[in-house]
Amino acid sequence: TIQIVANILSLALLVLFTESVGLHGAIFGLIVGPATTGAVALWRFFRNAPHYKMFHIVWNWPPLKNLLSYAAVMASSVAAVPLAQLLIRIDLSDRLGWEAVGYWQAVAKISDANMQFIGVIIINYLLPQLSSRQDAMSALRGLFRTGAQLLALLVAVCALIYAARYYIILSIYSEE
Repeated sequence: TIQIVANILSLALLVLFTESVGLHGAIFGLIVGPATTGAVALWRFFRNAPHYKMFHIVWNWPPLKNLLSYAAVMASSVAAVPLAQLLIRIDLSDRLGWEAVGYWQAVAKISDANMQFIGVIIINYLLPQLSSRQDAMSALRGLFRTGAQLLALLVAVCALIYAARYYIILSIYSEE
């Protein structure tokens, strides 16, 4: 329910901002849109939460400073890749044209999909396996074994792509 209401609200805000302000409103609507899920979830939670004291802020500075430092690192790491891609896109378009930007963007999207695949393996397989280990050495051996398996898979796929590179390039970049 929260997701559906948030998506409808996000779409309504996007239409409202686009119609009232134009292109800048559309950009603002795209920026504000993802926050609607959190806003609707908080609204729903506060409507049903019997204990409001759990949101009382405790100004214990050492843990708060530690939390803020982690938040700053997370925010900079989340913003680094899109910002770098934006700068690369601008530089490529100035030097090589928009066709090169399109090719680069396609390669970047394939790379993102590959990293998502690796992330799913790590989150759904590796982390539960490591957390079930009793001692650190057993977990470290499991980590190295899984890393070796992933590296072997990567080398095998790269070798397969390299062996079939002419067919792959012809099929991807053919006129048909």
